[in-house]
Amino acid sequence: MRSIIVLVGLVTFSAGADELCSQVSEAAINVMEARQGGVSRTAMRRIAELQEPLERDVMLELIVAAYESEVHLSAEARRQEVAEFGDASYQQCLESRTPE
Repeated sequence: MRSIIVLVGLVTFSAGADELCSQVSEAAINVMEARQGGVSRTAMRRIAELQEPLERDVMLELIVAAYESEVHLSAEARRQEVAEFGDASYQQCLESRTPE
């Protein structure tokens, strides 16, 4: 997932870091929900390919990262996986946007 953050960090957005990272987190949550719901990687890639170039690249990286995780059987474990993936994406995004 590091390359997602590199992509986000390289682009200058008019939106603030918090707003941008919230969007990345929301995308991550959607991707992981699809993963945990049994949506195929191929179907997710097709959806990503319809996006604008930057969004597409971020989505593709999120898909790669999400599909490295296993699908959980219990609803609670699925919810936890989704939440953790969204939180981790948000945190990594914020870290990439913070000047050193």
